[in-house]
Amino acid sequence: GDAISCGFSFMIVTAASNNYVETFRITTVEASARDKEGELHCVRCHDVFDANDKRSKCIVEHDTETFEGSRNGTEWYTGTLGCCGASYRFHRHYSEERADPKYCFKGDHTTDPSDVRYNNCTVKICTKEGCGPDLHDATKKEYGNQQEAKKRARTAKKASREKEKASMRARIEELKKEGRKREARRLRAAMLGMDPDDPELNSDVDPDGCEEFDYASDSSLVPPWAGSDDGSY
Repeated sequence: GDAISCGFSFMIVTAASNNYVETFRITTVEASARDKEGELHCVRCHDVFDANDKRSKCIVEHDTETFEGSRNGTEWYTGTLGCCGASYRFHRHYSEERADPKYCFKGDHTTDPSDVRYNNCTVKICTKEGCGPDLHDATKKEYGNQQEAKKRARTAKKASREKEKASMRARIEELKKEGRKREARRLRAAMLGMDPDDPELNSDVDPDGCEEFDYASDSSLVPPWAGSDDGSY
């Protein structure tokens, strides 16, 4: 058949018979992904694949060097992998390891960058040298869009947390004015990420003679893992 340039895509028309004409479009990204042999380039794992081969899978291995965790006195180090957040554990002496899920990704290959979640670690954008300038530009743009979306989500989450904390602070002051100090202590403990059911937080017995004494209001007694991301409350 004849290949006809059409805007930002290519149209290939193939006549299978006198009464049947099959047409299909290939986007510029897909056209760039297709190599000389008619196979496709996966923009996730960067392998070449045949779209008709259903047995071919896109597999991205974990980067175990991104592990963060500890063994807590056991024979196993347990934690997470920074590449994708998977749970990971390995034995301190033997070459035994377990990851859940087993791979960063396992599924179908794709030529569409919007199908991929790039992490700049195990899943990277296409390079100009290895994949071509068109695929490099397309995947770079998608990665930028994803980073902007993550930034917006973080900003929205932080704003939501601050709004919730402001509401809790106001409620704490209301409870204090009503003389409901135990409930105020419980609410403040919950706001700081502490256990509001700790008997020492909720005891009416004040060992130091301080009317409003509680673990949640003494900064020296607040554990390092409690509080907001920036250390403010």
